[in-house]
Amino acid sequence: MGLQRAGLIAFAAALLLWPAVVNGRPALFPDTALYFSEAEYLMEALGVVAPGHGVVPVADPTRLPEAPGAPNVSAGIDGGRSPVWASFLYLLQRAGGVWLVAYVQACAAAFAVYGLYRVAAPRAPLAGYLTVMGGLAVASSLPVFATLMMPDVFAGVAAVCALTALVYWDRLGLVKRIALLALLVFSIMAHGSNAFVAAIFAVLGGALLAFSGVGVAQALKRSALVLLAAFIAVGGMRLAYQPMQARAGEVIGSPPFLSARVLADGPARAYLRRACDRGQVFALCRFARQPLANSDEILWSRMPGRAVFTLSDVATTHQLEREDLRFALSALLADPLGQAAASLRNAAEQLVLADVSDSFDDQRTFVTDGYWRRTSLPKIMPDAAACTVRGRCAPRVPSIAVSVLVDAVLAVSILFVGWRLAGSDMRASWRSVWERRSEDDDRARMIRLALLALGLLLANAAVCGVLSGPFPRYQARMAWIAPMVAGLMVARLGTAVSCRRRNRKY
Repeated sequence: MGLQRAGLIAFAAALLLWPAVVNGRPALFPDTALYFSEAEYLMEALGVVAPGHGVVPVADPTRLPEAPGAPNVSAGIDGGRSPVWASFLYLLQRAGGVWLVAYVQACAAAFAVYGLYRVAAPRAPLAGYLTVMGGLAVASSLPVFATLMMPDVFAGVAAVCALTALVYWDRLGLVKRIALLALLVFSIMAHGSNAFVAAIFAVLGGALLAFSGVGVAQALKRSALVLLAAFIAVGGMRLAYQPMQARAGEVIGSPPFLSARVLADGPARAYLRRACDRGQVFALCRFARQPLANSDEILWSRMPGRAVFTLSDVATTHQLEREDLRFALSALLADPLGQAAASLRNAAEQLVLADVSDSFDDQRTFVTDGYWRRTSLPKIMPDAAACTVRGRCAPRVPSIAVSVLVDAVLAVSILFVGWRLAGSDMRASWRSVWERRSEDDDRARMIRLALLALGLLLANAAVCGVLSGPFPRYQARMAWIAPMVAGLMVARLGTAVSCRRRNRKY
């Protein structure tokens, strides 16, 4: 990559930093502390950091066990957090603070969009790339997640990489293919849900390509590449847990997300009570008479009479984790139609939720709250002392205004893409989509790109809504894909008009 193009990507990434600049610092999130302590524990297990010489305080409640077999809450939940992205956060923070983390995340997004821009609109000027990135910076959710100290931004980065691989793989040289797959693998490793989304998308995308002019062989090849990236990513995450488990002397568990989800959905509550009354042994039986109507309460509440996982003793939490899949499957088989209806409602609700409000936490909480001030958050937060003053670290941009803007731009982008796909100049290309030589038609490829982008949003809503539940942040992290596709269409349309004026075919 030439210096000019590298400079464009670096500048585009800088545009995405505006939420951090306006608010005075990149945004931390409660889970940031768990990721950070997990990574330091891994670094200590690998010998990179000497025990007791890192950043995480000794009294940090998010620390993992210091000795094999020692009871520890974090050991029961860190299996739900990627040690790969945690290490990314930790190492970059130690090297240059959370500002460096935010900028590298922004660079990853800017690089992924650049790669897609060059193959989707190969004759468009490089200035068009900055226009697309400027639009995403001003009116999408991308800058919010690029500057949030969470792995959410990499869900969108993985999506862009997968789109590029499926639609434009043949236009990439060897070096670009390697770079694309490397970024795709890392982005999937950043969060466990990304592997599910990538796998579903690879299968659905491969089916679309197979029945279109790409041909079955090419479709299988490109779909297999995305599936292989997901497989490598899952294996890499599993491997990263091994040093932590060896040091902890126990399996690094994951909370019973599936049990909490099916219980909150409703049918599983009736099944649990029937099963327990008939003598079936589940750890959940001791909680069968509680409301169990909210998955967050089931997992994280500390309120007696409502809490399940967090307030349980170590033996019970381990049993809840071991029984998670078995209980969820048993509840599903007991009332498949009821659970299917609830899951469809969750997926539909998740599809229309794209609110970024919960990414705008008042950072003062992390230096004054009795729990969070004992974690690593005050140590890694820039100018943390200023946040002790009420109002000094509250978001300076109203989260409701950003959320309304993101929703409006998302809706307009989808309408614009639909309008372009229905345009008279696209009709011949729609027919070309299904023909053998449609790879020669740039418009046919753009149609596939738009259809696959819609499929990505649907796959993300299905995975997150069904497995975890509808939460605004989960869909908002992917919402910028729609305006990106709209921007690519505008860039390509502008180039086509320019070419026609010069009497050249495009």
